[in-house]
Amino acid sequence: MLPPGTFDRHVVDTTNRYVRQHKDRSLMWDPDACNVAIHAAFDPHCAGKTPDMARYVFPLDYYDWVIRQLQEVLEDPTFWFFCERRDAELLDRAFSRHNIVVGPDRQRGCLDKHYLEPIIKAFHHFVHSTVMVTCNSGFSSATAYFRDGRPTIYHPHRQLRDLPDNGFYLPTDEHGTFDVSPLY
Repeated sequence: MLPPGTFDRHVVDTTNRYVRQHKDRSLMWDPDACNVAIHAAFDPHCAGKTPDMARYVFPLDYYDWVIRQLQEVLEDPTFWFFCERRDAELLDRAFSRHNIVVGPDRQRGCLDKHYLEPIIKAFHHFVHSTVMVTCNSGFSSATAYFRDGRPTIYHPHRQLRDLPDNGFYLPTDEHGTFDVSPLY
């Protein structure tokens, strides 16, 4: 068992180090506006997984319900979906009224700068968003540890569970329902 406060100190430390090391990176949005970053992934190889498993593919209704709840409590939010190229058309059909940022499809082990730059850019936006909505992916889940003081909406799963009940980590059920009261 960790001593009390260890997790919170770790998040503060990783957040501060990240911000210092990446202070010169720009954002594609107004940093003073209410920006909600959503990582949506629809990996075809993950069919048959259950919601508590990593890389479970949530249906589009999950994201739609999360958005509707956020629209009720946030002042003038702008939604930014981040996805791989293969998912862009599906997201564009379902969420064309929102911003969709398309990155490259996953290529394990690829270290090419042109491949990695949009991925690094997405991570940077996840960290700096007003609210982050993760999917069951280690990529977006990792940003929860770099977001001190900013809400992260997540579905508890193998890579992200049992986070502190402090109003910044807001777990959803498998349909996307979460306690919105900390956002008021």
